[in-house]
Amino acid sequence: RQPRLTGAEYFQFVDEFIQACFHRWPDVIVQFEDFESLKAVALLERYRHRFRVFNDDIQGTGSVTLSGVLSAMRNAGKNIKDARVLCAGAGSSGLGVCQQIMDGMVEAGLSPLQAK
Repeated sequence: RQPRLTGAEYFQFVDEFIQACFHRWPDVIVQFEDFESLKAVALLERYRHRFRVFNDDIQGTGSVTLSGVLSAMRNAGKNIKDARVLCAGAGSSGLGVCQQIMDGMVEAGLSPLQAK
C-alpha cells in the first residue's frame, strides 16, 4: 500500500488523469463521485469550464433536491423566492443542495445576496 497523495501532488495526478482521458476519449464525460468536500469543490471548479465533468454529490443531489423544492412550492401555491431554507452540514452533497437552491432563488428573481 502507498500513502494517499495530498496537496499539489494530488492535483497534479488528477490533472494528468483528466488530460489523458480527454486525449484518449475527446467526447467523454467524467463523473466525480464521493470525493471529500474540499477536494470535490476544488476539482469541480478546476475543470468545469474546460472539460465535461460533473460531481454527482454536488450537482446531482443538488439538482434533484431543487426539483423537489420547486415542486413542493408550486403545489403549495408559493414561489421559491418566498422560501426560507436552513441547510445543516457541510458535506459536498449539502453544499451542492444549498448552492442549487440559491441558484433557483436567483433564477426566480432574487439577487444572490437575497438568496443567501
